[in-house]
Parts: sequence; structure tokens; C-alpha cells
Amino acid sequence: VPVGSCTGIGPDSGGATAKTTYHSLSLYWSPSGGSSTKTVIVKYRKKGDCSWRNGLPIKYNPISGNADYRGSIVNLTPNTEYEIELTLEGTSTTSTVNSKTWTENPPEGTVTTIPNGSLTYNITGSGTVTAYRVYDGKGATIDVANNSDNGININASNIILRNINVKGAKTHGIRISGGKDIIIENCDVSGWGQIEGPNGFGQNYNSGIYSSNTSIERVTVQRCKIHHPRTDANSWSEDSGVPTTGSFHPRGPQCITFFDSLGNHVLRYNECYSDFTHQFNDGFGAGSNSSLNGFPGPDSDIYNNYVSNTWDDGMEIEGGGKNVRVWNNYIENAFIPYANASVTIGPLYLFRNVSGRSDSSSETTNNSPGYFLKAGYASSESNMNGAIYLFNNTVTQPNNEGAGGFGSAGTGNRIVKHTTSRNNVLQVRSGTTYCTANNASNSDNDLDYDLCTAAYPSGYQTHKITGSPIYTNGGSFNFSTKTGDFRLSPGSPGFSAGYIIPNFSDGFSGNAPDLGAQQNNESPMKYGTQS
Repeated sequence: VPVGSCTGIGPDSGGATAKTTYHSLSLYWSPSGGSSTKTVIVKYRKKGDCSWRNGLPIKYNPISGNADYRGSIVNLTPNTEYEIELTLEGTSTTSTVNSKTWTENPPEGTVTTIPNGSLTYNITGSGTVTAYRVYDGKGATIDVANNSDNGININASNIILRNINVKGAKTHGIRISGGKDIIIENCDVSGWGQIEGPNGFGQNYNSGIYSSNTSIERVTVQRCKIHHPRTDANSWSEDSGVPTTGSFHPRGPQCITFFDSLGNHVLRYNECYSDFTHQFNDGFGAGSNSSLNGFPGPDSDIYNNYVSNTWDDGMEIEGGGKNVRVWNNYIENAFIPYANASVTIGPLYLFRNVSGRSDSSSETTNNSPGYFLKAGYASSESNMNGAIYLFNNTVTQPNNEGAGGFGSAGTGNRIVKHTTSRNNVLQVRSGTTYCTANNASNSDNDLDYDLCTAAYPSGYQTHKITGSPIYTNGGSFNFSTKTGDFRLSPGSPGFSAGYIIPNFSDGFSGNAPDLGAQQNNESPMKYGTQS
């Protein structure tokens, strides 16, 4: 552990820039001499520390309008200054950056109490950087009883909305029409949405929390329960009737939807759930899946959420994916737990995530498992340009009803490109042929040190681990407490057999990290509002 006080790195130099959240930091740099044969070496430390820590090296990936080198540092402490030093591999070219993570307790100013109500509550009064304006429901309920489009409408910046129950909105529970630096916390949203089309299913993208404003930025949604919409989404075996093309793709309500925003959002400690007669299309997501934008927007974090009851994607992390980090989430009763088709800019990081039950069209039958990670498909292949990192994720198989692997489920075979995987436990559904898609279009992948219960595509997994994981307590998840115990038992395949990943595998015990989302020396993983 670094101690003492050392001379700082001085002012920023060399052209690199950084953008922070509470626990992460995005880096951007285009040094002279960058090339596909050179990575950028990353070192970082808290200001005042003497010793440097290693970050994950950043790959060269020039995409028009973006820095040639883009990457993230994770597992940082909130409200803390950091010093970062970047070095172009094999050269003396360097850049230094000073950056501070967000505070979890922004300064609060004027407090407005929200009373019980039956009309849309409009938030238009902004705060400031030094005095956030607080709108506190103190447990009150806004129930518009299907008479208004939105329960709450936000068009303001530097505000905190907290402690309010929102029910009965015709389209969206909470709509963000505009603004930046918005915190929504400890809210309960339910009963929103309207019917669309002749078959009685919900209108697509009606959401608990929604925005289509492309200028919103730095929105935090934390410790909210978003559940039980008024309507239902169609499954993959049901015709929504809209559009009338015979497509059975799910359409219907969602929990959180942000269309093409400026990003830098944090979605954490939330619970998105329902029942099998009020299913979601996706849990978190939007559209523009193969664009340079998409959801959730650049420099964003999604962690410690519980998501369930989606006929399509639990989390639709698709589009640009520029320095997007997704970790410590648990998704069950979803067709595809984590979706990434496609990542156009990158990098996208998924680490320490877990999936449970997976199915496309039935509460009980389990006729079609989805992919743990969607991966790409032929029509989006030209947009698959961004780097993807998959570290220490876990696929579980409760009653053999879990998901497949990376782009593979059953005999399904998606496209995997520009992907690095390490230390994943892929206990895939029986009948799944490969743990990672074996597609002729796969390219530029570095897949190794993963455990899988199916076959590996040839040319990968030099240090492959085979067999079934053995968990200390059966790999169980407890819905009532939103906790999971996914520790591997000593003697299990993958126990203390992982690859040491700079910045991502810190804190393990023993000679090497365990494979999977949880290390053997850690407490049960917590999700949702109690995280």
C-alpha cells in the first residue's frame, strides 16, 4: 500500500485528457508515432502517494473523430485526486493528467418538498455546481392514474430528485426533457405505459425513467426500484402486431431508456423487476444499436444493479460503447443478459457480472436460451470496430435454465471481434456447442484463461480450463436479499487459476485470481438498493 507524500506530476502535459465518474476514469490520447504495434502503458496513483499502480495497457484503435488511444481505469475512490502517466510503448513519448473522481455527496442548496399529487410534477428550477437544488418527496406519491403522459418531468440542471413514489403515468414514469448533472435516487416507479397496436402489448420504449434529449449529460440513477409496468411486452413467440410485418421481436416497456445522449452517466444500485404478465422488452437500453451513439453514451458506468423479466436484453449496451464500464450486475429471467451488438467505437468493459435463468418465450418451458453476451451479427459486422474486454464474469445454470456463452447458445453462432477475455466462468446451457461463438468472421480476438463446460473454438484458449465449476454454496442467488454467493470451492476448476489483470484483478488472495465474478476471500455479492 503506497504511503508517504511525494512530489506531484505537475500540470497536465502531452495532450492526453481524462473524464471521471465516482469510481472510474476515461483516458483519451493521440500521441505522435502511435501505431498498431504499440500500446500505451498506463500508470496511476492517488495524489500524494509515492508508488504507482499499473493500469490495463491501451490498444491503438483510430476511429474518425476519436482519440487513437482510448481506455479506462476502474476501482477508484470517489472524491479523490489521481495522477496518471501515459507512455507510448517503446518510446520516450509521455503524457501526464491530473483528474478527480466525483463526490458522492454534492453540496445541497434549496430544498423543495414534493407533496402527494395526481398531476405531473414539473421540475424546472435548476441548482448550481456549489448548491444542488433538492426535490424531496419524503415518501410522497405522484399518481397520475393514466391521465398524464409523465409522472414527473425534469428540465433542469444540478438537481437531486429523491424519495418519491411515481405511479400511473401514461407513457413514462420520470421523463428527463433536458438538463445536466441530475441525480435521481431512492425513488419507486411503477404502473406506467400504454397499449400499442391490436394485440394488447405495451408501447415500445415506454419507460420508468426516460429521455430522448440528446443533450442530457451526467445523470446518476441510484437506489431506485423500477418495477411492474402497466403493460406487457410480447415474447419471441408472440406477434406484437406492430409493425405489421410478422416480426416477433419483443416490443414493450423498459426500465431505463436514454436515446443518444452525451453520456457520462452512472446507473447503480437499482432494481428492475416485474412478473411474467408484465414483462419488459429490455431492462436498460435504447436504440441506435449500430451507430456511433447508442446506450448508455460514452464515459458511463453501470454497476450493482438487479435486472429481471425481460423478453429481450437485460442490458442493451449497444452503439458507441466508448469507455463504457459494466460490472457487478446480476440479471435473470432475461433472454440475453448482456447485449453488445455492436460496439462501434469502444472500449467496452464487462467484468464481474453474473447471469441466472435465461429464456425467450416462456415462464416455465425454457425452450430457447439466449447468449450471456450477444456479440455481433452479419448485418452489423461492418460496425464492429471497438475493443471489448470481458473479465471475471460468471454464467450460472440454475436447473439447467441459464444462458449460453459469448455469442453462442444452443447451436447459435454470432460474430466476435476485437475481444479480449480472461477469467470467465462459462457454465453454459447443456446442448450449447461452444462457449464462444465459432464463426468464420471472428477476428482480432484474444480469448484465454476461461473455464467452459462446452467446446472452445480452435485457435483460442491456450490456457483453457475445462470442467464444471464447484461453488462454495452452490452458486446461489437470494432474491429477497438480492445477494449472491459465487465463490469457487478449493479444488474447483478455475480456483486460483486465473490471469492477473492490471487494475481489474486487484485484491485476490492466493497465487492467482479465481475465475468468475467473486473471489474466494470476498463477502457475498450485493445487488440493488442494499448494495
